[in-house]
Amino acid sequence: MRHMVRAAVLFGAMVAVAAPGWWSRTAAEEGEAAPAAAPAPEPSAASGPAARPQGMVGVMLHLGAFTGMGAGVQIGTPAVGLRLSGGWEPTLLALTQPDGTSKLKFYSSFLASPDLYVRLASPRSTLQLGAEVGYRYSTLLGSGVAVGGYAQVSLGKLELLVNGGLLVFPSGETRLKQKHDLSGYEFSFPGPNVNLGISVGLLFFP
Repeated sequence: MRHMVRAAVLFGAMVAVAAPGWWSRTAAEEGEAAPAAAPAPEPSAASGPAARPQGMVGVMLHLGAFTGMGAGVQIGTPAVGLRLSGGWEPTLLALTQPDGTSKLKFYSSFLASPDLYVRLASPRSTLQLGAEVGYRYSTLLGSGVAVGGYAQVSLGKLELLVNGGLLVFPSGETRLKQKHDLSGYEFSFPGPNVNLGISVGLLFFP
């Protein structure tokens, strides 16, 4: 019995001495087998420049038949907002005289253009495409509506805005005939009642 106890004590001592070395070798082998973590990918320059963050209020200069030649402001986010502008509106119309001959006639007026815009797509971070609808008041043609679309391109600190569409002034022809004594004259499309227009402008966000 005494021999058996001695043998058990001796075996326990051997295990106690050998165990730390065995565990350290096992941990080292597992550390060598574990693959190294892949480095985080760096952003690629090929993806193009990021668009400058757009503010809530922008100042606008524009010219063209859709909004006139003037200035205004844009209030809202890139997704939805309002454009409020006004300016001089040159209008070139084709009319038929009572004798059947046709001629071009030039008119000018002041045009007020409040519009609601809604972004529909953004193919790139610097390009926004959307729809635009608004009210028009012309000192020549009276009240009307505008329905169209727009493209807005980021140019760094500035944004290029191109918008256009259909302009409808229900009483435009009547008002024009009364103001300029054009009874007996006929207008063809595009005319004072229904016309097409396009404008180009620059937006700056302070």
